[in-house]
Amino acid sequence: MQRYRRRTPAVEAFQMTKEHRDDASTWPTWLQLAWCKDRGEVGSLQTTTEGETGGQLEVSAFGSVFNVNEGDWIVKTPHCLLSLYSDSSFEMLYEAVD
Repeated sequence: MQRYRRRTPAVEAFQMTKEHRDDASTWPTWLQLAWCKDRGEVGSLQTTTEGETGGQLEVSAFGSVFNVNEGDWIVKTPHCLLSLYSDSSFEMLYEAVD
């Protein structure tokens, strides 16, 4: 049987750790821009309650909202949308490139 490797262009990704959650200045520009998008807009990053600073982070992606857990990877797709992967899923799908 023929086997296939996932062929995707390189993406930008950021792992949300507790330290990064507490210090948004460490976030890449594209993630800071996602934070400024309207609540629920595809590609936005927000907390569970509008105006709340310590709430659960959520990513709006492809018509769904996903909770961001510590250690999860937020990926900016080539079309500037956001995807969310657990650490183990991210490591299976992506490898670092120069």
